[in-house]
This record gives sequence, C-alpha cells and structure tokens, in this order.
Amino acid sequence: MLCNITTDAGNWRAFEPRLRAFLGKLPISGAASAPWQIDARPGFEGFTVPATVNFVGKGGNIYRLGYQPTGAIWVVMNHLNTTWLWDKLRVEAGAYGASCHYDTHSGGFAFVSYRDPNLQATLDIYDKSAEFLRAAPVGEAELTRNIIGVIGSMDTYQTPDAKGWTSMANWLIGATDDLNQRRREEILSASPADFRKLADALAELARHGNVVVLGSEHAIAEANARREGVLQVTKLI
Repeated sequence: MLCNITTDAGNWRAFEPRLRAFLGKLPISGAASAPWQIDARPGFEGFTVPATVNFVGKGGNIYRLGYQPTGAIWVVMNHLNTTWLWDKLRVEAGAYGASCHYDTHSGGFAFVSYRDPNLQATLDIYDKSAEFLRAAPVGEAELTRNIIGVIGSMDTYQTPDAKGWTSMANWLIGATDDLNQRRREEILSASPADFRKLADALAELARHGNVVVLGSEHAIAEANARREGVLQVTKLI
C-alpha cells in the first residue's frame, strides 16, 4: 500500500497517529511478493455494440520501432492534433473527436477517435500521418505556436491536491526535477528535424501497430473484409 497525504504541518501532526494506527491493523503476509501478471491480448480486436458510431484506436510501442525519446515529441503531437487529425477526422469526416497520445515512460503511442462514423477510413488517416509530417512545411510561426501550446498545458497552476498527486506520480516513475527540466528544454528547443524523427516512427507504426475498435458489427465486418490484419470480434451487447 502506498499512502499519499497532502496537508500542512499542523494537520499532519494530528493525522499521522491515526494513519499509523490504521496501517498497523492491516494484515501482513509472510509470503513473497508475486509478480504482476498481465494477460496478453490479441493485437487486433473489434468489440461490437448496437451503435452507428465507432471508437477507433491504433497504436504500439514506438521505442521498439526505433524512436529515441525526447520532449520535442509533444510539440509534434500538438501539431498533429490541431491540424491533421482535427481537419481530416473531425472537420471533414465528422468524428466527434480524434487525437494522438504518448506515454514517455513506456513508449506507448496511440491514435484514437471518438464517436466516429468511419472505421477503415480513419485507420487510413492514422497511417498517412507520417506522410503528412514529412510533407507539411513547419515555419517559425507554426513551430512557436505549438511550443506555446505544449508549455501552456505543462506548466499550469496547481492546487495543493494536484501538487500532491503530481509529486507522488513523479516519485513512482522516477521523474526528477532535473528530468522534467530537461524535457521542458527539449520542448522549447523543438525543430523541424523532430517532426521528421516522429514521422519515421509513425511510418513503422503504420506497418506494425495494433488496432482495437469499439463499434457497430457492420462497420467491423466491413473493415475485416478490406484489411490484412483481421480484427478478432467480440460481441459486447
């Protein structure tokens, strides 16, 4: 058990004895800790529900695909989210939302869409993201806009409870102040070269990424008839 307490010194002095008493009543097992086992899932899955829209995801570990982690990836992702994915999937194709996400520590990168009337067409847009990054010119103004967008979301005002949660999360993953500052500097110094680096990784992701879809039975069956990686179908409702 891990307890994270955020409070002032006076309240901590009053609270600590109660916390210790509570923890002292918990049973302690003499057995050695067992490793956490995660059941392997199929790489391609389709979950069917009675709906006319879909939730379409494609992703994978881009570290294994050759990408070297750097904070500049957030700048490139901000560009993808506010231009390519927004324009192609939200504005033109009618999805309620679409974005890409990345986990610094695991290397997991994923494209996702929300309340999406399409399925295969959305996957095609995901797979063309590398081509977009290579072809789209990124000038100084566009680069600055994306840097400001990322820094603005990174250095936001935090209430005490948010500070406590952030502190615990950083401790759990080993994110020191020095590491966070280095990421911040990488964001501020992002360049067009970083766009090309992520493009290379996304080109590999297009070929080797996993696909998971929640959507209509018809859309999933139609996608299975067209694509090489067949979705393993599970009916939820």
